[in-house]
Amino acid sequence: MSMPIEISGSAAETFDLKAVAAALRASPEYANNGRSAQTLAKAPEMNVLLTVINEGVSLDEHEAPGSVTLTVIEGKIVFISAGAEHDVETGGSVVFAPGVPHSVRGAEAATFLLVIARPR
Repeated sequence: MSMPIEISGSAAETFDLKAVAAALRASPEYANNGRSAQTLAKAPEMNVLLTVINEGVSLDEHEAPGSVTLTVIEGKIVFISAGAEHDVETGGSVVFAPGVPHSVRGAEAATFLLVIARPR
């Protein structure tokens, strides 16, 4: 997998999310843990990550350092925060503020895109 693109200047970058997801699913990390992620792009104020997760696999509760938009590209996840569970399917999104404790569980095999915007 390639290094993340540093976002700067005036050039635009594109990503083939299906190809990245396929590579993540073929990775040893996914085979061992049922999940894998790659940072696609970084800037001082933002990170873009693609994550694949298998059905039944969880990401333990954690917090993000900035505001987050999570969009499910394929499959279905359960987003858990403040004791509430939210089913998020293909095409669905969740947004939340910095520091919100949350966890994610694969309701089925899923791919999701995270955009984390950090305050300057």
